[in-house]
Amino acid sequence: MEVMLASGKSTYDLSRFIDGFWAKIFDWWDVGWKSVDGFVDFFALCNKVNMVESKKTLWMISIAAACWTIWIARNGLVFDGRKVNMINLVFQSKMRALLWVKSNQKDFMLQEKFWWIAPQRCHEVHLKSNSVASFWRPPPCRWLKFNVCGIAKEDKAGCGGILRDLEGVARGVFYGDVGSNTAKVAEIGAVKIALEMFAFMN
Repeated sequence: MEVMLASGKSTYDLSRFIDGFWAKIFDWWDVGWKSVDGFVDFFALCNKVNMVESKKTLWMISIAAACWTIWIARNGLVFDGRKVNMINLVFQSKMRALLWVKSNQKDFMLQEKFWWIAPQRCHEVHLKSNSVASFWRPPPCRWLKFNVCGIAKEDKAGCGGILRDLEGVARGVFYGDVGSNTAKVAEIGAVKIALEMFAFMN
């Protein structure tokens, strides 16, 4: 679903849009969202989330990145009349958070396999550790690389994927629900969507 706001929209419409944005960010982290009054209550809500210390750090970085993203979008809307797209806004928040995590947490590497759809499941490996984990590797020269993932949880399933070039720059992304309740079918669905997306780009 694509939501557009023109600069002439009311404060109420903008407030509802922002509320929906935060609901998506919290859902991304599998955290329950509720509307609050003011930034102090919002920060208290974010800070009260119960997570292990390493995940809590990633969570708070994600919140900070999302705040910065929505602030930039809000200024563009108010001062320049730019349109705001919910899907792009959520993606920019996730990408910004990932870049901030990478630049801020230099003592460990983050396994990106689940970052885009289930960051709570991300595995962190300290650089001094001998643990073995799989990390993103760049494709050969003149190739592109899709990383996809499908996840099922109880009666819900979803998939997502990201297309990156040799430098690791994101060229395309997708995510959403799938009509299945098994991870295997969700992963197959992710591969199918990735191939369709690549065919469309060419």
